Amino acid sequence: MKTPLLLAAAVFALLAAGCNPIYVNYDYDKDADFTQYQSYSWMELPESTPQDAAQAQKSSPLVVKKLRGYIDAQLAAKRLSKVEQGGDYLVIYYLDPKQMLFVQQTAYSGMDIWANSRMGGSTTQKEITEGTMIVDLIDSKTNQLVWRGMAENAHESDASMEQLYDTAEKAIAKIFENYPPPK
Repeated sequence: MKTPLLLAAAVFALLAAGCNPIYVNYDYDKDADFTQYQSYSWMELPESTPQDAAQAQKSSPLVVKKLRGYIDAQLAAKRLSKVEQGGDYLVIYYLDPKQMLFVQQTAYSGMDIWANSRMGGSTTQKEITEGTMIVDLIDSKTNQLVWRGMAENAHESDASMEQLYDTAEKAIAKIFENYPPPK
């Protein structure tokens, strides 16, 4: 079983180091009238959600609270009101972390002043977490997905929680730069 800190780091699956870019994409229903949506309510993960996503989201109430807070702030900036039940949108997010080993090899060769050939190199390994965060906005009347934002990123596994939270906030802000979609 992973420690809470490692699990929380995996939950974010978003960059902490600041030099890795956050890749954002979005999709939406071209027929939806986004001016009709004025409010939202949070939707809980359905039972059919893959076990790892459900476990990740439930693993730390602190992480869930932070991520929901960042999403709440972005939706408020878009003039959507949060209501406990009956919002125009149902909002849900998913996280998909993947642990990977990054191996980098460097080599060098050359000659010294006596024409002796020299060769060498080094190999470095880093454990990184690469992952995706998806935020869905679902029409509560039709139960149909009308907008989806996605952010992908990678970070070193030893990133601090402060770095992870900072990057998660930036990624969520970038996701919502694409809401509402162009007409």
